[in-house]
Amino acid sequence: MKFYIDQEGREVVAFCAHRQFIDTDTFCELPVIAFEEICDKYPSDKYEILLAIGYTKMNDIRKLIWHECKEKGYKIASIIHPSATILAENVGEGNIILENVVIQPFVKIGFGNLIWPSVTIGHDCNIGNFNTFTGNVSFSGFVNVGNNCFIGNSCVFRDHINIGDYTFTGINTSIIKDTKPYSVIVPPKSQLLKKIKSIDMFD
Repeated sequence: MKFYIDQEGREVVAFCAHRQFIDTDTFCELPVIAFEEICDKYPSDKYEILLAIGYTKMNDIRKLIWHECKEKGYKIASIIHPSATILAENVGEGNIILENVVIQPFVKIGFGNLIWPSVTIGHDCNIGNFNTFTGNVSFSGFVNVGNNCFIGNSCVFRDHINIGDYTFTGINTSIIKDTKPYSVIVPPKSQLLKKIKSIDMFD
């Protein structure tokens, strides 16, 4: 994510991790600081933290560290790529919104979400917290998405449905009805077999 921060003209001054995971003093020619010491060197009244953390454990790691940072008083930085079209009514703190994302009017987005390139979020959707939407996902209007969901590439959501917390969808899945919390949804086996056969033809 340093690439995107640099492109915006903001400055990354250091990298940070919990002490037990640090095995180097520098990264990209910048210092690596133990999270346990971050307040001493980079106080929360002068610096903000960008959570460049993926979707491990259905985004729970990002959620955990978010709360640890907030307990130390830090503002969580956001990235909104200049190519994104954001017409949302409300976008929360610490969202990472990448290239060519389109967010239509009257959308509400919580905090700590990762929205990868070319995602479309239709009008009047309500997006919770700590979700990951991978590339080319498309939500029709009036979709409600809970928290800690992972949405695979090129998934399509029909309008007026509710997506429960911790829903996981595989790539190229069409979701046409509500999902319960902790649902796992993948394309029908017949579609998967067709994709495998088409790949085998080129091997």
